[in-house]
Order: sequence, then structure tokens, then C-alpha cells
Amino acid sequence: MQASDGELLMSDTLTFAEGPRWYRDRLWVSDFYSRTVQTVTLDGEPETVARFDDTPSGLGFTPEGDLLVVLMHSRTIVKVRDGRISPHADLSALTPAEINDLVVDRNGRAYVSPYGFDIFGGGQPCDTPLIIVEPDGRPWVSASRFFTPNGMTITPDGKHITVNETYRNRVLIAEIAEDGDVRDPRVLVSLPAEQQPDGAAIDAESGVWAATIFGGEFIRTDRDGTITHRIPSPGTAAIACALGGPDGTTLFLISSRITLEELAEASRHPESVSTGQFGTMVTTARAPFPAAH
Repeated sequence: MQASDGELLMSDTLTFAEGPRWYRDRLWVSDFYSRTVQTVTLDGEPETVARFDDTPSGLGFTPEGDLLVVLMHSRTIVKVRDGRISPHADLSALTPAEINDLVVDRNGRAYVSPYGFDIFGGGQPCDTPLIIVEPDGRPWVSASRFFTPNGMTITPDGKHITVNETYRNRVLIAEIAEDGDVRDPRVLVSLPAEQQPDGAAIDAESGVWAATIFGGEFIRTDRDGTITHRIPSPGTAAIACALGGPDGTTLFLISSRITLEELAEASRHPESVSTGQFGTMVTTARAPFPAAH
């Protein structure tokens, strides 16, 4: 089944967007190569809310409304409140390479997906634990390991976490123990070789939306692992997605015309990237179920 056709929200005003989250009537995104976090209204109007000396990636919000931002290369998480940036957690001792995405549970505990290897420097993909950050900023590693974990979601009941294993073309689901640890992962869905799941979102029925990078589409998988919906990507790369809007059924789709080679080169030389260079765009579609809350 194909979800409703998408509408263009904004185009060519970002360098390379990641980590979308809907909060306070706006879409929040990390813009990699301008090293900013921006908000986007439903009219497509962007606003810069924070600038960094590092590449921002995963975003999440604490129960108090503070924004948590992954800074990839320094392997740190910062907190943004009313435009002020402060340190939250240093993960550099727990992983050897860049950190990537982030999801925050209802108690303010953050789950961070590290690459585990030098992704653009010739390293080899490997198993690595998630990094769990307590509300007070104390980090520790999960008992379970994942193969290059990427986008994550937490189920509406708070009892499970889904993890996209990009380089194994699959989505896993694992239990969240009472102490916050991640245990007993199992495969929710395996995808064809050309479909590598990147960013993710979850709806109120525990359906997981995944962007399949260079697979050319966004897909929804139900709690039984069945693919129920597909949306073609308007760009060559389907990067990330988020659910939100006034009734929670607006699906925000981030895509780009970037190639894998261009992505690697841009990551090595971010200063050379200009706004609009890769045709990054945000489109919207109507989802069958609202966002999980």
C-alpha cells in the first residue's frame, strides 16, 4: 500500500538535514554542513536556533523541554535551552569513532547510536553497543551490541527500542529493562540489499517508518514485521523522517540528491559545502496513524 502523495515543504535551503523531530509546532532538524540546528514551520520557514563548532546529528527533547544535540566528531551531547548551549554528556571514552543518532525516552534517558568505526576513513563496520545517557548526563553502554546502529525509536509503551542496522539491511527490536538497559534484540524486518535503513520514526500503533538511504523509498513496518506502506523518495537519497503536525499524522520526509561518494567527500571537507548543493528537501505526506506520544 502506498501512503498519500507528498507535498514539498522546503527545498535547497539546507546543506544536508538529519535527525528530524516535531516539537512545539515546528520541525527541528540538524543541518550537517552549516553546523546548525534549525526549525521549520508548516509554511516552510526556517529559523536557526543554535550554531556549533562540530557537526550536529541526532536530536531529542527532555521532559523539561530542553533540546539534546549529538555532536558527532567530539562525541559529546550538548543541551540547548533558550538559545544557550551547555555540556550534557561526554561519550568519547566509550566509543572510538563518531556518534550519530539519538532518541529520548519519557524519563529523559537518551539512547545514542555510535558508528563504532571510522565510516568515511576506510574502517570496517562492526558490532558496537548503544550508549545510554542518564538524565543527569552519566553515560554507560548497553549489554546488547548492534551492527553499525543508526536510527532508533521507542515504542509507545516505553518497553522496546527499535534500531536500524544500516549495513545489515534490517531493523531490530529489543527490550528496555527497568534500569534502562537494552536486551534480547531480535530482527523485526530484513530488507533487500539495496535498502539500508537510516533515519526512523514510530507511530501510535508501533509502526516503524524507515528511510532507506539509497533504496529510493520510505517504508512502514508494523509490529509483526510486515511492510504496510511505501513512499517513493523524491531525491536519490531517503535520509530521515518524523511524524508530527497538528494531529500527528503529517509525515516529514527528508531526502537529497547526494550520492554516497559526495557524502563521503563532504564529511571530509564540510567547509566546501554550500547551501542547496545537494538538493536537500523536506516533503510531507499523510500517514495512516499518528505519532506515538
